[in-house]
Amino acid sequence: MKLKVMLVNEDRAQQAELMAAVESDGHTVVAQNDSTTGLLKQVQQASPELLIIETPELDGATLQGLALLNQKAPLPVVVMTCNDDETLINKSVHAGVSAYVVDDARYERVGPIMQAAVARFKAFQSLRNELDKTKSTLAERKIIDRAKGILMKQRGYDEGEAFHALRKLAMSKNKRLGDMAENIVSAADLLV
Repeated sequence: MKLKVMLVNEDRAQQAELMAAVESDGHTVVAQNDSTTGLLKQVQQASPELLIIETPELDGATLQGLALLNQKAPLPVVVMTCNDDETLINKSVHAGVSAYVVDDARYERVGPIMQAAVARFKAFQSLRNELDKTKSTLAERKIIDRAKGILMKQRGYDEGEAFHALRKLAMSKNKRLGDMAENIVSAADLLV
């Protein structure tokens, strides 16, 4: 898998070495920056598939930029640094960093590091998508339960009858069960 990569390093000599290592591994460097200021905008302009930040130490502004990036335009992020502070590592991971590499620059390992970051990012995105689906399903179930409760109260149905009536109404209106339940709840809220 060949990637479009964006590099951030204020040291131009290190940036050139890193670029050479990334390109020798078959990837394309689409942008090089010397600062993480405006990171989201930089990423949106360059459209990389992976971001590598090489810095002696991440500061609070960079961590905020990474967290914003993770919310608005998530992508695999590799941080190469010499700071092995556990708190900083945890903050980085929570901000969306996929690989946090503590070592002096050993660019011959950049290929496997990038692969690991992409794999971790994909695994995390898959878990996030499953969680979103679960939340959506739970929210829909709550709406259906509320609609059944309304039908039970207004029409004297038991739970099974209320569900059957809700399902029959949804089918007759050619709507999803959750959408029909939401309509019932909304109508009941208007009348209260």
